[in-house]
Amino acid sequence: MKIIIIILTCVSGAVLADGVDFNTSNPYTHSNNPYTSSNNPYTSDNNRYNNDNNPYNQSSQRIIRDNSGQPTGYAVPKKDGGTNYFSYGSTERKGYQSGVSK
Repeated sequence: MKIIIIILTCVSGAVLADGVDFNTSNPYTHSNNPYTSSNNPYTSDNNRYNNDNNPYNQSSQRIIRDNSGQPTGYAVPKKDGGTNYFSYGSTERKGYQSGVSK
């Protein structure tokens, strides 16, 4: 019985360690979680109505444009050196680039 428990413990530990990526690219870490204040699209810095994120602001470096020059979204730098990517089509974060390296 003890051998079976030890084997199950080793197997489940290997699955957890192999199946979950705890590095900085994991979307469930605190720095990448979409529900933290630094990543939430409703905070003042990430909000689409912020002047830096406004598609009509021609001097903004945050605006992402398609091949025809139409604004499709915006990129907001994070305090850790990463970037959040938001779409104008919805109010959710579409992606991120982590600024923390291993």
